[in-house]
Amino acid sequence: MTGVALNEAQLSHLEDMNMEYKRALEKSEKEVDSLNEKLKNLTENSSSMDMLASEMKKLRDENSLHLAHIVELEKEKLQLENKYANQNMGQEKSSWDGRILHLKCNPLDNANAKHLEAFKKLQEENDHLKKRIKVLEEEGAAATDVTMKVQQKLANEGADSTLKSLKEQLAAAERQQRFILENARIKSTEFREAVYRLLGYRIDVPAAETYKFSHVYAESRDDYLLFQINSEGIQLIETEYSKQLGDRMELYLQQYDSFPAFLASLTMDLFS
Repeated sequence: MTGVALNEAQLSHLEDMNMEYKRALEKSEKEVDSLNEKLKNLTENSSSMDMLASEMKKLRDENSLHLAHIVELEKEKLQLENKYANQNMGQEKSSWDGRILHLKCNPLDNANAKHLEAFKKLQEENDHLKKRIKVLEEEGAAATDVTMKVQQKLANEGADSTLKSLKEQLAAAERQQRFILENARIKSTEFREAVYRLLGYRIDVPAAETYKFSHVYAESRDDYLLFQINSEGIQLIETEYSKQLGDRMELYLQQYDSFPAFLASLTMDLFS
């Protein structure tokens, strides 16, 4: 960035900052006028008058700081304008063709950062003053400890913001949970339908660790098997239907210890 471009950017930035400070000053002056009016209306309570007078003094001090910032910015602006004019005169006398230097630590960036930090601090102070004024407006003569009330108001607003954020997170978690449960239900239904159509058994879970097998070719709805499956293994629970399968159970379960062969033999028998 050339020196001329750098100065133009600085001037533009300073003008913007100057306008911001002036606007802040105007707002503070309006707040002082408002407090003056309130002070006139609270003649019956001397303690409140003293408190308001103290608040007005603080606001005037803040205004003085704003004004001092404006004066400093005006001086800096004037210096840059003079420097900018001198550089323009020098460029008119000579046409130097040199390389454009890109500074690793750009002075304008540093200045911008400092001004931005200062402005943010002023904004925070102004917000704090507005809270104090709001407390005075709401409490009037009953306001005894403005600082404490302002801190409570700020804390309450922070708590409200935190509560709102937590509610949003909870709502998002509930939506995600509903999505997971619905997706699990759909997948479970699809899986049970696939098993029913491919292997011929509809599987239901009437109780924990208990599975009910109903065959697609069963002659009656009462023809079903119950299995209990846990860490100890698989157990066939006796039903009216299983009582009719003694020979088959002895062959495939006791002799061969094969539940798949047992279920497959039922399929072949019912199919035929």
